[in-house]
Order: sequence, then C-alpha cells, then structure tokens
Amino acid sequence: MLRTEVDKTIKSEVQRYYGRNSRWRDSDVGPWYIPIPHLRYDSLPIPLLSFNLQPYLVAAVMVFDNKYSYYNVILGPVGKPFKLMLLIIFLHAILNNSVKDFVLVSKDSLNTTWNVPGLNTPLTLPDEFVKRLSFTLGTKLVVAWLSDFGSQGRSLAPQVAGYLLGLQFGGKQKALSLSEQAWDKDIVIAGLTRLYGEYKAKTLFNQELPFLNPGMTNEEALRAILQSIDKGD
Repeated sequence: MLRTEVDKTIKSEVQRYYGRNSRWRDSDVGPWYIPIPHLRYDSLPIPLLSFNLQPYLVAAVMVFDNKYSYYNVILGPVGKPFKLMLLIIFLHAILNNSVKDFVLVSKDSLNTTWNVPGLNTPLTLPDEFVKRLSFTLGTKLVVAWLSDFGSQGRSLAPQVAGYLLGLQFGGKQKALSLSEQAWDKDIVIAGLTRLYGEYKAKTLFNQELPFLNPGMTNEEALRAILQSIDKGD
C-alpha cells in the first residue's frame, strides 16, 4: 500500500515539473522511507508517551521527456501518519521483564493486545516495536533512549522519569503515597541510577543537592535534577 502511495507521489511530482508526458524510473538505490516521530507526554487518563509517526519519502529517480533525461531526488511526506501509544506502566514492565504479567487479549502475526490496568480499551502494540525497544533498553538507559529523539525526548524525560520512579519505589514508605513523601536520598539516587547508571547518578545528585528544597517530594526532587541537567545541556 505504501509503495502505491510512493508511485503516486513520484508521478505527481515528475509531471508537475517536467510535463504530463514525462516518464520516470527508480535509480539503482532507494527509495527510502524515513519515519519522523513527534513525541508527546499525557498524564490522563493514564501516563503515556504517544508517538505520531509521519513517513517521509526520499527517492532518487531518472526522468525522461522527449529530448532529455534528468537525475532528480524527491523528498516529502508520503502515506498517512501513524500513532502509537506507549503507556509508562508498560515501559516499566519492559524495564523489569514483566510484560507477561499483563493479561493477553489477542495476537496476530504483527501485533499483540493486552489488558492494562487503568486503561478503558486494550493496548495494542506491534511486536517488532516491543522487541526492539526491549533490546534497546537492555543496552541503553531510559534518558539516553529519550535523548535519541533530540530536544523532544529530553524535555519529556522529567515526567517519564518521575512516574517510573513512583512505580519503582512507591511502596518503600507505606505511611504516605510517593506524591506526599518528602524526598529521600536513597530513593532519588535509585531513580537517577535507573536512568543514568550508578556513578553518574551519585555525581548528579551531589551536584544538585544544595538546590533541593527539603519540602520537595521524591518526584519533585528528581524532576528538578533532570530539568537542571537539561538546562545545562
């Protein structure tokens, strides 16, 4: 289906610039399809990252009219945007190798659907996406993965990290919920370690310690540190 859209796009562009009687063929390389993501963080109804993916076409073609031949490169959006939702609790499950704990609803050759607590409709994700993300997060920290998306990913890191921290350490202090607890050094460092590794986590914490308000919660302290790091970059 995407190839059909590609052919229509190339034909339209060739005829637009070289006339309705022009002919074209692919060069020996390409075409390439490049998905450009736009990231967004939403906290309702449940914290999630959404990826709006717009495929872009880069095609090198040879164009022929009645007299001459031309080599040209066509660049532009092709096909419809694709939206993918990644719930933060599902991201947490990937990090902890516990995706199997979600109730499996259905599965086909490309996608799997799960029931996820707090979500009114089942969550469907491409198997290849889950597989590649699981591999990436096995070799790369969450902040590094988000940084691959440039300023978009870095700006969302405090919200993503704060919620992951809550999921990971919310039960450590039973009397109060994580959002009500005054920050604890061990919990904040543990959250940073999950994002940056142990050595850098301790270094970052010590650098930002003088600027942390004693009345902050664990989430607020972690977000303040991450926002300070982002401003420094």
